[in-house]
Amino acid sequence: MKLKNERKGLMKFCGVDDCLRPVLQKPFVNKNFNDEVWASDGHLLMIVQNGICRCKYHEESEKFNKRIPVKPVNCNSIVKLKDIEEACSRFKLEKEYKKVGKEKKCPECHGKGVVTWHYKGYDLEDDCPVCDGYGLIDDDCWVETGNMILPRESFLRIDGTVFNARIIVKAVEGLRLLGFEQITHTVSVDNVANMFRVADGVDLLIMPMCMSSMHGDEHIEEVLTTEVQEL
Repeated sequence: MKLKNERKGLMKFCGVDDCLRPVLQKPFVNKNFNDEVWASDGHLLMIVQNGICRCKYHEESEKFNKRIPVKPVNCNSIVKLKDIEEACSRFKLEKEYKKVGKEKKCPECHGKGVVTWHYKGYDLEDDCPVCDGYGLIDDDCWVETGNMILPRESFLRIDGTVFNARIIVKAVEGLRLLGFEQITHTVSVDNVANMFRVADGVDLLIMPMCMSSMHGDEHIEEVLTTEVQEL
C-alpha cells in the first residue's frame, strides 16, 4: 500500500502551534514501537506501521516510550468522510481571525527594561512591571482571514461518543490527502482515545470530549455510520 501525499497528509495530524512540544510539530519514527511512524497534535494520533511510509522522518525514543492506552474492540462501524462533512454542514459557520502584529518599545520604560522609583531620597531601579524587564511588548491585533470556520463549541457524535468537530475536520483533511474516503470505528468509549482503522497497518486515535466538562446544551450533530456485523 502507498500513501498519497504522504508527508503533507501526515503533517495534518501534527500541531502548528509553536507552544507545542517540537515532537508534536512533525511526524517521527517511534523507535520504541517497531519503528512506527507517528504524527500527533495531542488530540489526534496517526500510527503507520514500519515499511509503509516512503519518506524519511526523524527518530524519537525518549518521549514516547509507552503505548497509548486503548480499550478493547467494542465497535465495528464504517464512517465515511462525506457523512462527517454532511454533519458539519449543519453547523452555522463563523468568521476566522488571525493574530498579526509585532513587538514594540514598552511605553512605560521606553525600551530600557527598567524603571526608576524613589524611596526616602533614594533613586532605585527595578524591572519594568509592564514588560517584565524585556523592554518590548506585543502590539498584536486580530484581523479577519476571509475564511469561515466551525464554531469552537461545535461537536460531532460518532457511535455515541462525542468529539470536537474542529478536530474531526482536521483529521478528515489529512485522511483525504493520504487517499482515504472512509475509516472503521473499532473502539468507541468516552474520555479515552477512540481507535479508527484506516487501512491495514494504518490506525488513527482520536481523543473524545470529556463528558463531565460538558453542560448539556452544546450543539451536537450526529454522524451517520454503517455497522459491520462481523467483529
